[in-house]
Amino acid sequence: MPVGVRLFGSPAVADGARQHELGHTLDDALLCYLALDGRWLPRSVLAGRFWPDSDERSARANLRWRLHRVRNRPYARDLETTRDHVRWPVETDVARFWQAHAAGERARALELVSAPLLGDA
Repeated sequence: MPVGVRLFGSPAVADGARQHELGHTLDDALLCYLALDGRWLPRSVLAGRFWPDSDERSARANLRWRLHRVRNRPYARDLETTRDHVRWPVETDVARFWQAHAAGERARALELVSAPLLGDA
């Protein structure tokens, strides 16, 4: 069963019948960022976004360490990395919102917005 991520309201991951709340940690913020974007993102961009006050070498080392930590979560098995890029291709309520909006399904799009983006994060 595919992993789904709720980003409207309190962020959470649905992995089959199990629900995992995402809290206020940097690990959780990284997962939310990756889920929200869904594309391959350059490690240099992620490192700069999450560690803007660090030099590039330290920021990339921090990113490697965080990716190692989150990869051990049972629901992060689809996290993909290359030497220079990272992505977490999961289904999100935000992506479903944009799909409904693009299809002109305004009522369906509005149903999907249950709360502010990352409302409790």
